[in-house]
Amino acid sequence: MNILPRVLYLFQTLPILLPHTFFAQLRTMISTYVWNSKKPRISMALLTAPKQRGGVALPHFWHYYIASHLQRIVEWTTGSATRPWVALEQATARFPLQCLPWLPISVQKSLMDPHPLTQTTIRIWRTLTRGEGIAPFPSPLMPLQWLPTFSRTLTSTNPEGQTIPPRPKHFLTERGPTPCNQLPIPHAKSFLTRFHHHRLIQTLRSHAPIQDYIRPLTQFEALVERGRYPSHCLSMMYDMLQALTPLTSTSRTNWERELNHTFEDHQWSAICQLAHSSSTAVRVQKANYKVLTRWHKTPQVLTHFAGQGTDKCWRCDAPGASPLHIWWDCPIISDFWRSVHDCLCDVAEPPPPLTPEYCLLNHSDAPPEVFRKSIAVRLLHAACLVILRFWRKPTAPPLTVWLQEVENIRSAEERVALLQGKTAEHLQSWYY
Repeated sequence: MNILPRVLYLFQTLPILLPHTFFAQLRTMISTYVWNSKKPRISMALLTAPKQRGGVALPHFWHYYIASHLQRIVEWTTGSATRPWVALEQATARFPLQCLPWLPISVQKSLMDPHPLTQTTIRIWRTLTRGEGIAPFPSPLMPLQWLPTFSRTLTSTNPEGQTIPPRPKHFLTERGPTPCNQLPIPHAKSFLTRFHHHRLIQTLRSHAPIQDYIRPLTQFEALVERGRYPSHCLSMMYDMLQALTPLTSTSRTNWERELNHTFEDHQWSAICQLAHSSSTAVRVQKANYKVLTRWHKTPQVLTHFAGQGTDKCWRCDAPGASPLHIWWDCPIISDFWRSVHDCLCDVAEPPPPLTPEYCLLNHSDAPPEVFRKSIAVRLLHAACLVILRFWRKPTAPPLTVWLQEVENIRSAEERVALLQGKTAEHLQSWYY
């Protein structure tokens, strides 16, 4: 996509505050283009979801915008010397920028200078710390030395005499605050030291419960704690945001209800991934995704539209023809699937199951990276494609049409393999 690199360049070059109306307008423009100004049949939330979660990985520009600001925070905390803008922003600040995100809001406001770019990043960051996932407040990485109530008498040193940056874990445990006399600091038993220690603990308690300061690090916090700038940082931040976004798949719920089968999260992820990766033929990928999302209208659905006839199956006249009936339970189409299964048993070892989960959704006990290279999954793809060719017809597709579709898929994958230099993998999938 030519649009995404241009937008990402602007997000990273001009880290300014953008209103939500800007992204709403972007979503409207993309939806209008994708659906050709018609009513959307798949929600934008599902289209922008990763492929392993049932989406098509359409760019989520709001998440890319947030990811660009998270990338700036990683640049601050890792001290990236190859990025001159980090040094310029640090020169305008009165304290280290790597400490800024982890401090309470009141402390941030007292320490920050009016800098438009830095303030924008911190404003975006505050919206993330209110929830769980990226770095909920308070963070175990909070630099206590920048709190107004922290005293230098509480600073400890390592055996080499270097000052250890104070963190909550140095003063708190799962059982509560560490007693002052057990801290590795000078004059731990003096009254003044105990007074400063008590004041620090009370300050921490005023912001959040003690247990919140010693929670496990999130993925983002662990990345920052590592202290090295990662490769493909923007993509990593984007994937992190995508994974933390809740997604309710109505297709999964409907398939589970009709099949009377509950898919585990990893099983549904494998099904979604196979829909995109089990064939290099784009026509097959499109058909797989349409089956997965229940794209094709069945008599049960068409009856809800005015003038679309009854809910009877167009093959056997059975009432209440659901998607599972049209694809599988109809007696006429069941004979077709049994014939296809007989051919599968001749070429696949062990014999595959004759179930709708296997034949329609490619749900198999085999690992996805193994199953997607087998001949069985390609024969199933051809079966689904020929059923679509005979959609709304009173007969099932003949086996000769199915065999011709198998050859069409083989020919399309062969051309792609020649272009990509993967002829050996292609031959292994089809002939071995």
